[in-house]
Amino acid sequence: MATTSSNISRVSFLCGIFIIALLCGCAHMRVQQSELLPGEYVIKARAANFIISLNNYGLSRLGFDRNMWIIGMDGKEAIGGKLHLTNYRLIFKSHALNRVTGKFSIFLPTIQELNNRSSVVVKKVEVVTPTQSYEFVVWGIPSFIEAITSARNRLTQKEIEFLRATTVK
Repeated sequence: MATTSSNISRVSFLCGIFIIALLCGCAHMRVQQSELLPGEYVIKARAANFIISLNNYGLSRLGFDRNMWIIGMDGKEAIGGKLHLTNYRLIFKSHALNRVTGKFSIFLPTIQELNNRSSVVVKKVEVVTPTQSYEFVVWGIPSFIEAITSARNRLTQKEIEFLRATTVK
């Protein structure tokens, strides 16, 4: 009986740690007002995964990912986090339970293409800029693409010039 009780205690402890880490990670993924540019506001935010190439980050495969090729993820890893659409940019913030963590922005005027790259199993959107292509796993892709396109089209010339001056410093 002591062994079963001990195992239950360990599982309960680990579940508690996981929940605390998840809650801390969720707070970490929110965009704070201090992170926004003057006049910038969040339009929409979605749970998302940023797809990275393992080779680009010097990572090795995980023991359980041998069949990832089935869903088009061979040699790739999904970095969990949140994708925020603001009136100026896309901001991705990872959660703390990833092997790669951090945040990055894609300014809306730099987006050349938005492509729905979904398959039967995986819902992916590709964001193409002049220098890089980004892939995200996210639900509700058609409405998200529409929201990004709409926000980009609403940018005034003055706002575009402000963003250009902000990023070139």
